[in-house]
Amino acid sequence: MPGVDAVSVLEELRRVGKPATAVIYRRHGAHDETWGVTYADLKRIAKSLRGRSDLAEPLWASGIHDARVLATMIASPEALSRATVDDWISAARCRATANAVADVVSHRADAHEIARQWIGTQDEWAGVAGWSAMASLAMGNRLDDATASELAIQIRDTVHASPNATRYAMNMALIAIGIGCPGIRQAVLDAAGTIGKVVVDHGRTGCVTPDIVPYIERALARKGRIAPSGTQPSAI
Repeated sequence: MPGVDAVSVLEELRRVGKPATAVIYRRHGAHDETWGVTYADLKRIAKSLRGRSDLAEPLWASGIHDARVLATMIASPEALSRATVDDWISAARCRATANAVADVVSHRADAHEIARQWIGTQDEWAGVAGWSAMASLAMGNRLDDATASELAIQIRDTVHASPNATRYAMNMALIAIGIGCPGIRQAVLDAAGTIGKVVVDHGRTGCVTPDIVPYIERALARKGRIAPSGTQPSAI
């Protein structure tokens, strides 16, 4: 959209924001100021800004939660410098922004390297982003079995001692590996049996942490690959 700048986009975000939605975002941990722009509106605005990745960095720099999520929607993953990526994850202090940054990173050629770096830190939100990116790679058939197996073992051995939000991301990453990496699926199920229930404090929200094995089985059943436990597999 020629003629559109970051200031006009911010004005539009403020205009369509909803105070009730802002309350929900804060309840879910939004750390930055938020105007409560719904994801439906964010996607609509992102679509209108197709080709305007130049606005991503100034929108992020605004410090507004909604603008930062929008920035990740319009950013060109490969055009972002590593310094910018690192700055973004350092500023992402809630699950929504950490996952949004992870989504950008998961489309980069060096996604695995960055995700490895993040999950190797003790930072809760970098961990969220790193495991979220690994989950995307698994679901996108971009993890080889050796790497996926190594990650599954790491989750098995460290999930219960990891920070609260990181535990949730690790739980979801193991689910993604179980779904997206069929070559090591049994190893994932075995790891899940060792892990047991992953306990996460979701605060005053309705979020729940899914049990790994039933979630994987339901997901695969929907794809027609296996039937849920206790029933016969469907014919392929």
